[in-house]
Amino acid sequence: MWRVPELVEEARRNVTARRSRLRLVAYVSILSGSILAAAVAAERHDVQTEVAGLAAEGWVTATFTADPGIAGVSGISSTACRALADVPGVAASGAISRPIERRVWQLGPSIPVAVVDTSLIRALRGSAHTTAPTAFLGSALAGSSPATVTVVGQRYRTVELPPPLNAAGLGNSVVLQGVATGHVAMCVAILSPAARLRPLNELAAQLHATAAPIVNSFVIDPPIRHPYARYLERPTRHLPIAAGLFLALLFAVSLRSRSSEFGAFLTAGTRRLELLVMTGSELVLLCSLHFASTSIAAFLLHKRLELESSLSWSYGATSAAVFLAAGGLASMLSTRRNVFELLKDR
Repeated sequence: MWRVPELVEEARRNVTARRSRLRLVAYVSILSGSILAAAVAAERHDVQTEVAGLAAEGWVTATFTADPGIAGVSGISSTACRALADVPGVAASGAISRPIERRVWQLGPSIPVAVVDTSLIRALRGSAHTTAPTAFLGSALAGSSPATVTVVGQRYRTVELPPPLNAAGLGNSVVLQGVATGHVAMCVAILSPAARLRPLNELAAQLHATAAPIVNSFVIDPPIRHPYARYLERPTRHLPIAAGLFLALLFAVSLRSRSSEFGAFLTAGTRRLELLVMTGSELVLLCSLHFASTSIAAFLLHKRLELESSLSWSYGATSAAVFLAAGGLASMLSTRRNVFELLKDR
């Protein structure tokens, strides 16, 4: 009669022995784990790169305006606009004052000049553009490319206006950073690319507009689907299940090739339960190798690519679980066969 530690040790030798039939399965388990982690990392890196590029172009920018055609319109509360940054899914928000035509000596006698909250500029261009007097030129004015402009006696160095603000209707304006106070004509919210896009009417409900409702709100959206939606529906999301089933099939083939070995064990007095414990221990060891390989590869790749590694670990756990379940079924079927049938399969 076998003791459990002896069965586990026999299973370890069956997996690690030089001429073991399970050695190939062990190699494939390790290799498939690394490939699975690499595939997940590559897909994740691609979608994050795509989202970052679209976000830089203003793809996830929501713009809200009050109707300027209504007499006595006061506009949107600048305080309520800045408070949108506290709403889940909104990365940053800022108010934009109504453009006022002023003489800008380097550009012309009547150029629209607007003030944008510094917090919004910081979110779009970084803090480097908020430490010195900077004027942002809309796309229609950037062609002249003056190094500096003078507005109301103040000299500013010039920088190209971020694409989200160009798309928000400031392409022909000079934009200065500051704090828009009172009621403003426009509010811009930068939505988090990783968050589920909220309905715009929910965000508009957070704003307070006096004398006129918010009548124009939109998301700058190219004619493509959300990258994360396409990512969640990609065919390769079933890769962990396919990997687990493939490994289980390979394990089942190896069990079939050991029929005479199992028959010899049963003939020598080994009980079927003991044989099942031995093959189950082999399976658990192979699953552990697969999961360990996935985890190590995920840690190394995701650290290098600056990604979250939890997704690859979950994929490794899924494929290992499928491998364990399907392989366990194959193990039970193999050990239930008749002794004479096992001995004949030489």
